[in-house]
Amino acid sequence: MLQRSRFGAPLVLLLVLLNAAFAQNIPPRPAGEPAGSIAASASPSIPTMPADPAAIMALGSKLNGLDGTEISPWHIKATYQEFDSKGKLSGSASYEEFRISDKSYKRTYTSPTFTQTDYATERGLYRSGNQDWPGREETQVQIYLTAPIPLELGVPDTALKKQDLAVGATHLRCVISKLPGVFPVESAYCFEPDRPILRLAMSPDGQSQILFNNVVLFQGRFVAQDVELTRQNRPVLTIHIDELGSLPGAIEFNPPADVSQSIGGKIVLPEGTTSSLLLAQVLPVYPTSAKEMHVEGTVILHVVVGKNGAVKSADVISGPAALRASAVDAVRLWTYRPFVLLGEATGIETDVRVIFSLGSG
Repeated sequence: MLQRSRFGAPLVLLLVLLNAAFAQNIPPRPAGEPAGSIAASASPSIPTMPADPAAIMALGSKLNGLDGTEISPWHIKATYQEFDSKGKLSGSASYEEFRISDKSYKRTYTSPTFTQTDYATERGLYRSGNQDWPGREETQVQIYLTAPIPLELGVPDTALKKQDLAVGATHLRCVISKLPGVFPVESAYCFEPDRPILRLAMSPDGQSQILFNNVVLFQGRFVAQDVELTRQNRPVLTIHIDELGSLPGAIEFNPPADVSQSIGGKIVLPEGTTSSLLLAQVLPVYPTSAKEMHVEGTVILHVVVGKNGAVKSADVISGPAALRASAVDAVRLWTYRPFVLLGEATGIETDVRVIFSLGSG
């Protein structure tokens, strides 16, 4: 029987989603066996599941996805679908990447509204097509396929605990993180019980789940061929890998002749992009005086995030005066995945909207 935990209601909701959404993993195929468009490696010696939750997270981060310096050059091509707030399909797009290393790659997004190719070379990063930084969906696709588990949770003294989750015939071992001083306080990463294969990630508020299905073994890494992001029981984003394989030797990615200047200087990311990088979000305290005066509204802040993902400053751009201090105090405690550019963590700037609504509590 499933034991009730501090997840409370969100975990009960999760059970409904998992019953319908989980698919079986595809066992790793021996090298040389026909595999359609997915090239799987021979099965290496896979470490057994550690007992310590911190060790589970560390091993899971190392073995899931395609990131890291020890993996050989690879190529991936995927299609993804975006859905509106009512769960209806709103658009389709594709993502393709050829990677030699974190400093040498070619990455392309193609959609009716956003087409862009980045060329990472020893001379710098060059960009053709749309010159804006990728938005929320593009960033999520790249993260969920290549680095679904952050190396660090970003907050010191994070408390981790294990909890086994049983949903019909599906059994998962979850690591739940409690972030000090943060409300909502818990997020979770769930693995197969005997192997560190990621199957589920859950947001701290219990509203968003990321399901990882049809997992294959590639170069000793676990890669989900199908990923589904849902929020409040509605689809938000689905991803399917069409091609995955190794690259034969080194390739030089030269930008087109008309792209002559590398990307440099201050990096300002759209709010949607940085929301995909958010690891810990402190909710603001609604000031009592503002409630009594029925003050509602949105406070917009300009935020500077350091190389380690911590917020260095949060300055008010606009918003009701009675709500500004509370918004600043909360956002200063937020933590993001470090933004990596050409293999190096770098600082970023972005705008953040903090909404205060008496009707939503």
